[in-house]
Amino acid sequence: MDIGAILKVWEEMLYEKVFLLLLLTAQVFSFAACSNNEIKGEKGTDASNTDKPASNVTPYEKKEGTSTEPSNTIKESIQNNANASDTNQQSSLLDAEDINLLSKLEGKWYDLRDKESVRLYGVKSFISVTKVKNDYIVSRNFPDTGVGIKITEVIKDGQNKYTLKSTGDNTGSPMEFKLDLSSDYKSMTATININKEYFDKEVKFVKYSSELAKSIELQRLSGKYLDINDKIYSFREEGRALWSGKKSFRFSILKNDEGSKPFIVAYGADRKEIARYSYYLLGQKLLIKDAKNDKVVLDLRRADSSDNLEQKAIDLVARKFNAVIDSKNDWFMPVYKSSLGQIYLSCTGTDKKGRYKVILSIDVFPDGSQNVNGLGSREFYVDVESQKIIEYTTKVDIN
Repeated sequence: MDIGAILKVWEEMLYEKVFLLLLLTAQVFSFAACSNNEIKGEKGTDASNTDKPASNVTPYEKKEGTSTEPSNTIKESIQNNANASDTNQQSSLLDAEDINLLSKLEGKWYDLRDKESVRLYGVKSFISVTKVKNDYIVSRNFPDTGVGIKITEVIKDGQNKYTLKSTGDNTGSPMEFKLDLSSDYKSMTATININKEYFDKEVKFVKYSSELAKSIELQRLSGKYLDINDKIYSFREEGRALWSGKKSFRFSILKNDEGSKPFIVAYGADRKEIARYSYYLLGQKLLIKDAKNDKVVLDLRRADSSDNLEQKAIDLVARKFNAVIDSKNDWFMPVYKSSLGQIYLSCTGTDKKGRYKVILSIDVFPDGSQNVNGLGSREFYVDVESQKIIEYTTKVDIN
């Protein structure tokens, strides 16, 4: 084949490719034009439709008898989209009015229904509302657990009635705090739906204040106490104390804020401060320390309790091991620091001879290791009248 023939074949191939390219371009323009006409057709040419989109009502369109705010369904849809895009940066959708309400709710709200439990152990049941960066967290602290949620929606149900909503972190189920607030925002009645296991219905809560805290502490402290030798010490709600071997004196409770420990401030005849004591009050135990050097001044037990002899038996065993209550622990059972490590002491009643049975269990060994296998438990029989102690596990008199 000569050069001329080859050039002719290439020329025919080039014309064919140019023709295909022009045909494809024409189809693209034709499709774009059709799509544009269809879009225009959707809007329509009727004058009655020129001011509205194709949908019946926009999310913010005002309808008679409705609010201009987005509906709950739309809020939920937006929230779900936010969750899908970034679960760690969930949008709260709270407006200025919501934020103002939550700022008034911020703090702790005490459940004071069980007066005896409060007297013995302090306030262990409460609601707290805290601000974390730009979010508000509401928590329900049950005596044995706590559940907290980030508030993502506030619904006003009526005069001073609100619902705080969110979704459970792990379950994805809705969680609600329904609140009926007093006009002064100092108390509220709450119905709380967290899950089937934890549910409150119309429980009254009182907001924390320094005056409320002092009143609670004074009620808890008031009463008669005994030391290891059964000498009497007493505190009265009107602020008068009587300690064995000393003249009576006036006192007050000092508590700076919700998280701080309380103090007993003693006054002389001229009403000037003469001493200050920190104290630890849990169950049947009252431990009083010098506020200056943290040394134990008095180790007492309640005298006005049917369990006071059991506590005396525990105190006698504790003394044998130089065990001192760890005042940093404030749950339901005192923890002791001793030569055996961190220990618990409990009394399980009396035997046929009227001796009290005290069980010593080690929680943490002196080297700091956890006693996961429950090793080293010991049992004692205690005659509180003679103060004689016999170790049951070895049948040895340890006096």
